[in-house]
Amino acid sequence: MTIIRPLAIVASIALFAPLTAGDTFVERANALYAQIPASQRSDRVLLPVIANLEPAPRGVDRPEAAALATTDGPAWSAAETWANGATQRASLDALARVASATDARRAMAFGLPYGVQGETIDLIAAGLYTELGDPPYIAGARHLYLNRLLDLQCLVHVEATRLANEGDVGGAVKVLVDWALFARQIASRETVQEMEWGMRAMTLGFERIRDVLYNDFVGERKVDTSALRAQMDRLNEDGPLGIDRLSLPRADVIGAEQLIAAVMQERGGVREGVLGQTLAKIASSSRPLQRFSEAARYQAVAAAHANWFDTTDRLTAVAEDARQRWTLNSFDIRLKQPSARALLDAQRFAVLAASLPDPAPLFDLRQRLRVESAGTRMAMAVVGYTVEFRTLPASLPSVRPFWVQRMEIDPFNPDRTPGARPPFEFFVPVRDTKAQFAANEVPRPHEMSIVTSEGNFFKSVPEDQFVLYSWGGNNSDDKARLVQNTTEVVLGADYLVWPPIMSLLREHLIATGQTP
Repeated sequence: MTIIRPLAIVASIALFAPLTAGDTFVERANALYAQIPASQRSDRVLLPVIANLEPAPRGVDRPEAAALATTDGPAWSAAETWANGATQRASLDALARVASATDARRAMAFGLPYGVQGETIDLIAAGLYTELGDPPYIAGARHLYLNRLLDLQCLVHVEATRLANEGDVGGAVKVLVDWALFARQIASRETVQEMEWGMRAMTLGFERIRDVLYNDFVGERKVDTSALRAQMDRLNEDGPLGIDRLSLPRADVIGAEQLIAAVMQERGGVREGVLGQTLAKIASSSRPLQRFSEAARYQAVAAAHANWFDTTDRLTAVAEDARQRWTLNSFDIRLKQPSARALLDAQRFAVLAASLPDPAPLFDLRQRLRVESAGTRMAMAVVGYTVEFRTLPASLPSVRPFWVQRMEIDPFNPDRTPGARPPFEFFVPVRDTKAQFAANEVPRPHEMSIVTSEGNFFKSVPEDQFVLYSWGGNNSDDKARLVQNTTEVVLGADYLVWPPIMSLLREHLIATGQTP
């Protein structure tokens, strides 16, 4: 089920409502999930199953490591055995069920409430809930269930490698699409931390889809085109994926209201002796031994803290500024100006600084997801076309209408004149790059310099391969000579879609004796 949020910040929930027995702040936060029918709650299907999920073995216990792992690597034997375990198979089956809907209106949603109220002892014991502490503060939430979902994410990447190694490329892509669509449900959660987690999990999932297809493309090309079409259909932007339907979380604002009510007198100032202890509890929710030092630090700012009127006004301004910025076109000049949250005085408004996370990462992640999702669909189309017709397309528009109905727009290309739909850049080395060489030169493969968090390296792309890329954060076509997949403005760098940077990094590691 797609959760549709109103444009106004907490429009249907009065800001700074009084704390009463029937209307606690935690209840208000949990009411944001009340519209999800019980039959469409993915948490009720998935969590009881992954409660028995075995921890990922060493070497594949981080999603990035699990995605890079090879069947020749030191961790593979244990990883494969783990993936074939009964509880792991059950977890993958449950994942497939919660991600199976193709209609956004019928898709499942993750409706896990905050806190332990109404949760079963088994799920609490398994750490599959959100801990709020005692007394429960939304601002101090510890989303313990995300730690368990990391094991499921690792399992997905191991399973994709296992299936692809057995020749079931379509099955490998399917389990990754399952994961991307489930991660989309987490990205619809109502706190910044949860949304960011879901968006990062989606981003890795998209790159891994291309990675699996690349490994097949440079090999035997076993992918079944009908299976590939089916997975492309599931990633339709009008379906459950809907990147541009993502909206800013609302529970953090409620959490800030809750903290204001706890440490400040309504229409007055800070409650004497309360601010330091309460903010220390929030700041050290996962590090209780630091609570004493945190309390002293926060108590020192109590005397200079803004009063209730200024604090509530500033909360409203910060929330409204974030809401307005979220609706802007990604090229709007106003996004280059500091946000109200970034300008927040952390001393004078310590209550807000402690309870209201900066949503800035969500803006960058949304833009990157736009590139990843649209680029992945175009890469899938080129692969499908090449396998089906046994030749690379003459140009990117050649995949239409056989594989796509309309071309995807490059989110980093700033051309937004009426009717403009600037596509991703595409070329086949040598075939399409002869003009770059002198008449007496033999055209060479395309040379790229690649920048990654794992290190930098060079790659030569041969003439039986294709290059697909976005203009990147500098909004300029730099011919994919330098590639760095970031939303930041990097002089001369493009955002590489194909060949996938993950695949090229793995090849580099293997070539240098570091087989993952």
